[in-house]
Amino acid sequence: MNPAITPLKATSFGVLLIALWLIVLGIWHTFGLFYTFPSLPQYDMTVTYVTGFLIVLWQTLPLVIGIVLFRQHRTVIRLISGLAVAKNGEQDSWYNTPLLATLLVGLFGLFIAGCGLERFCHDHLIMWLILEIDNPHAGQHIGAITLWERLPLFVPTFFLIVLGLIFVVCARRIGIFIGYKIEQSLEETTEEEGKAS
Repeated sequence: MNPAITPLKATSFGVLLIALWLIVLGIWHTFGLFYTFPSLPQYDMTVTYVTGFLIVLWQTLPLVIGIVLFRQHRTVIRLISGLAVAKNGEQDSWYNTPLLATLLVGLFGLFIAGCGLERFCHDHLIMWLILEIDNPHAGQHIGAITLWERLPLFVPTFFLIVLGLIFVVCARRIGIFIGYKIEQSLEETTEEEGKAS
């Protein structure tokens, strides 16, 4: 392993990759708006400034979050690893199993939350709900009558987002627990091998 590449630098690179992925998704969804808005008149939909702004915001959410994540990736690393680990260079080692587990859990959480966000922006049910602000008859295109009937359709999407955020916020605790368990298991295996020899 190259000594110049530390776990925190590698994780920073991973966060930047996730940010770039979200930016690309946001740009892709933004181009989709050029198809979405011209297709609405055939459904007899009225688009006011409010609904137009909400639809644009909905589609560009990955782009905005990706740019923020790209610019604030060091802050995200500190949030994941903890200030104590981030400031202490001696702990930034590939032999620090709890730190490695913490960073992997944090990256996994960011990726899961990104997948949930992409699913949220890809779900056209959101667009129909936004259009319903100005078009009461928009609900007939969804197939559900009330908001309560639509809520179960959002459960998988919000589950991914919430699960990802929990992994990011609790990465340090989860990582330290997993890391110490791995180290304990390795020590027990070494002791058993020493006794056997």
